[in-house]
Order: sequence, then C-alpha cells, then structure tokens
Amino acid sequence: MESYEITKAKVDSFWGKWELNRGGVRIEWACTGVGFGTLDFYQDTDGTLRCDDEYMGRDFAKAVMNKFIDQSKFSSDG
Repeated sequence: MESYEITKAKVDSFWGKWELNRGGVRIEWACTGVGFGTLDFYQDTDGTLRCDDEYMGRDFAKAVMNKFIDQSKFSSDG
C-alpha cells in the first residue's frame, strides 16, 4: 500500500435524503504531492453504501479516513 501524507481531512457538509440518494457526508482532504479534493460517502436509493473517491482509490480513501479518525475527539477519550 502506498503511503500518503494527508494534511487535511475535515467534514465539508452533510446532506439528507433527496431524489438521487438517501443522504451522506462530504470529507475535504489535502495531501502533500497529490493536491486536494473530496470524498463523498452516501447511501444510494437501493441502500448500497457508496464512496465517490474522484478515482483516487480505496487505499487513498482509507488514508484520508485514518487522518480524519486520528484528529477526532472520541467520547471514550474523556
């Protein structure tokens, strides 16, 4: 798996159910040597969970989400 230096991973927006899907979340990202963009996670009208990854791939999306999780404050942190 390629290593990525993700410098930003934050929520840009949430949206609710509409005619094309059942709602989702957009994550903004920035990565050294790659640039910037978004990941859209949403539930399709048939119930399938999808990710519009701008053709960056599963490993890149995982790197973005790892950064997102690492910078999040968890309720179990106290």
